Amino acid sequence: MRMPLFTTVSVTKLDAARRQLETAINLYFHEGDQVSIHTLACAAHEIIETVNRKSGGKPTLKESWKDNIKPEYVKTFYNRLNSARNFFKHADRDTDKSIRFAPFASDIIMLDACWTYRRITGERLPVLDVFNMWAAITWARHFVTYPGLDLTSPEIVHWASLTRQEFFDMTLPVAHAAIVGTKRA
Repeated sequence: MRMPLFTTVSVTKLDAARRQLETAINLYFHEGDQVSIHTLACAAHEIIETVNRKSGGKPTLKESWKDNIKPEYVKTFYNRLNSARNFFKHADRDTDKSIRFAPFASDIIMLDACWTYRRITGERLPVLDVFNMWAAITWARHFVTYPGLDLTSPEIVHWASLTRQEFFDMTLPVAHAAIVGTKRA
């Protein structure tokens, strides 16, 4: 059924952030447009980070970096970190410019958003869980400790060798079933 024109829907800030983050992750696993992934991930992260801060939550990964950066470099660091986000979102001052950005920044932003969203809401969402697992067995394993996860097990090594889309297609139904099973128990 087609929705009538000008129909409204009610959306909370966290619902908007969840939708943006899930869409960014879906695009990521399906090798979608890197600018769209980054823009959606940053928009979701900004909402999640703000809600978390206003509710007195533990600082996000992005917020905690400032504690480890020399004070004279904090502003420069965050300007660089946010430059692609701002470039993709605004056109008020640099309409004739281009930017070089590292798409890997999206991975970090999405992981931080996934962790913080779960802390705020207590919800386990299949798409976010799949992204967390992918990060854990591929790139994040070099930066983050995952107690209890044997990254040398043949099954994990196999999963890490898959393409992103193969991994997503294989693990999303499992993540969904695990979460649905947990809710019923």
